[in-house]
Amino acid sequence: NGQINFKRSYLEEKLNGNTKYLNAGGDIRLPSIMFGLFEGRMGVGITTRLRILGNFSNVSEPIARVITQKMGFQDIQNQEYTHQTANAHFNGFGEIGFTLGGTLIDQETDFVKVGISVKRLVGLYNTYIQIDNSSYEVKPTSDLLSHESGMLQVDEINVKYGTTRNDGLKNFQMTPAWLFGNASPGSGWGIDVGAVYEYRPHINKYTYTEKGIRHYDANQNKYLYRIAVSLIDVGKVNFKNPYYLLQNEVHATNKQISTNTFKNSKTLEEIYYDVNAALGDQINEAPLAKSVLPTSFQASIDYAIKKNIYLNALWVQNLINASAFGMKAESNFTITPRYEHRFYELSLPISIMNRYRSPAIGLAGRVGPFWLGTDHLLGL
Repeated sequence: NGQINFKRSYLEEKLNGNTKYLNAGGDIRLPSIMFGLFEGRMGVGITTRLRILGNFSNVSEPIARVITQKMGFQDIQNQEYTHQTANAHFNGFGEIGFTLGGTLIDQETDFVKVGISVKRLVGLYNTYIQIDNSSYEVKPTSDLLSHESGMLQVDEINVKYGTTRNDGLKNFQMTPAWLFGNASPGSGWGIDVGAVYEYRPHINKYTYTEKGIRHYDANQNKYLYRIAVSLIDVGKVNFKNPYYLLQNEVHATNKQISTNTFKNSKTLEEIYYDVNAALGDQINEAPLAKSVLPTSFQASIDYAIKKNIYLNALWVQNLINASAFGMKAESNFTITPRYEHRFYELSLPISIMNRYRSPAIGLAGRVGPFWLGTDHLLGL
């Protein structure tokens, strides 16, 4: 019938008492333009894209089990769980990037280029929940007519939660008020900066002369090794449009939440009102949610072992605290051997992912401009 059948039995629990994390995301590259200046020594560009990011962080193991297992799962029933925490953030936003880059040093064997991108952020969607120092118990239910298999008996809950209205996506317009004003659900600015150093001891092998003028061969890598460092996604999206943002803070005791609580909910906006009804006590907050970008430091070195054969090392370090309000990057370290040709490429990334806790091996290939691959081959 064309549907993906993903069963819970495919998931394996790793019960070690540690807090849990999950990162997911995707982006859609939209039309962009870039062009060179000063005989290619400088470049400017305008880029556009749509980004979708989701994070679970600092999630207590018992809460993770409630999320991944049904409440009828007997292993989690009839136990009291105290001092529970969880953070979840989901964001959708557009980017308009203005990029300037150029060659800083070109002394043949030593080559340095730098770049900076300033990004206008248009917040379209935000949903979040922050649970702190809460306690609950999963109770079995015996009412067969309720179609329930379990119920949360919440002894104490301290939670902040919110979402943007569904109209935030429906009402989007390509107008100055939406792109650069305050008509969108959220707005903000971000910045990326980076630099690249190349050591080129055999630069003369990659030059040619045309009409008496010496040129570099643009179709070949000229370095023995290349070092790159960058600071990515510094900034935040401020969701402050009161028309679109729904937000509450609740401190309550002796509440019950069942699967029936959300049985008629079809959107997250409807779930928001169902949670209000279930928890009762509410402190309506001012419509303001500053969602930080997934700021990260990235460093890499690429070494040319021999013609067409390279070895790359990449380090990505998340710089956002697990308890911070907003998005987080995935910390990882990857070693990638690759064969690179002008028209095709094959690489084998070997990584330690998930905050340096999970090893993985991948496989990727390129033919012309088309790429296909995965960073977790054994997980397919």
